[in-house]
Amino acid sequence: MTTLEALRPTEKLPVYRVLELLNFDLTAWERDQQGNPIDNPAINGRAYPWSFHDKVSGQDVFMLWHAEMEDRDGQIVYRQGWDEFLRELDESRPQTAARADAFLKHISNLKKNAVVRVSIVEGSRAKATDTQASKVARRVLDSEPWHLSFWDPLSNTFEFTRGLPRAAESTPNDVPPADEPDLSLLADIQAIHGSDGSQTEKERLVAARLGQGRFRSEVLARWGHRCAVSGATTLQVIRASHCQPWRVGTNAQRLDPANGLPLVATLDALFDVGLITFGEDGRVRASPHLADTAIPVEGLRLRRPLDAEEAVYMDFHRKEIFKAE
Repeated sequence: MTTLEALRPTEKLPVYRVLELLNFDLTAWERDQQGNPIDNPAINGRAYPWSFHDKVSGQDVFMLWHAEMEDRDGQIVYRQGWDEFLRELDESRPQTAARADAFLKHISNLKKNAVVRVSIVEGSRAKATDTQASKVARRVLDSEPWHLSFWDPLSNTFEFTRGLPRAAESTPNDVPPADEPDLSLLADIQAIHGSDGSQTEKERLVAARLGQGRFRSEVLARWGHRCAVSGATTLQVIRASHCQPWRVGTNAQRLDPANGLPLVATLDALFDVGLITFGEDGRVRASPHLADTAIPVEGLRLRRPLDAEEAVYMDFHRKEIFKAE
């Protein structure tokens, strides 16, 4: 069990490096507002926000103060109520208040139990009534994912909890709800952190296991940044599912974008547990165990033929994952 003290930052990573470790698209950081190249992209005004969202990978990362974290029955929690904080900031530091508003708006765009990444910071934490802003002395990227465990927009109270949300009870078809990762996900991530390899490789594997990061970006690129079936372009609801599951693949297979399929959440959940698959002709095949007629899958098909590499992984899914009987 990780202690709060063990999470205390011991180095100062630039914000740019934190985002780089998560494989964020940092193209915009390389030029100033006039379009001129920046010698050091890590040093510019883009580093000041308290949270970041990557449209390409779908990842979210929040900068949270170590001093405001607490250990609650063995879980590391960051809970804040910002109503009074915002009112005082508006009077003392309007620019900082704008950053706080943006931070809360980012939270409001997340679903409960949404999985996020956290950069832990330490330094001089200013009070809302102070005229001087906070100063960060150390900053690291936590290797474990967190999740949004509570959000009340009326009181501007939010809570992030370290780790993945606990798995919900199984549905009749054993399909976990879309926002409730199962316990095998946590076990896989813990195994990654306990394995050999560089920190960068481990971050890539964690992101791929979560259907995020470079793996998700490359899978989306293969399909024109659309759902492989519906053609939907709302990236927030598209997930990168593995055809050959994580538990039976090598690291190379886990990171291979040919092993991924971008699907909207409902199709992704059905595909993940083998209630649907895709035939060699690209048409959806529904399992006899899919008894819910309210989920229309009849007549659906992939938007393009699979290439040779993709076909190998899909063949595995049909033979080993799909519940044909």
